Amino acid sequence: MRKENLDTEVEFLTIKDAAQMLNVHENTIRTAISSGSIKAYRLGSRTIRIKREQLLESLTPYRAGELGQWKTH
Repeated sequence: MRKENLDTEVEFLTIKDAAQMLNVHENTIRTAISSGSIKAYRLGSRTIRIKREQLLESLTPYRAGELGQWKTH
């Protein structure tokens, strides 16, 4: 994990860092980026970074539903 100093201190994560932080596969993070669930930033053609704060904000509380289904209300 690297910290970048802009106007305020912002922590950027790699896809690997984000996956480790949430204990999920890297492809889960890539899928969330593709669907727009997680906002990511590209630098050049290959470098992708995710703001740690935005990653945490993208999480939603789990409210137990039938057979593990997500409830919207």
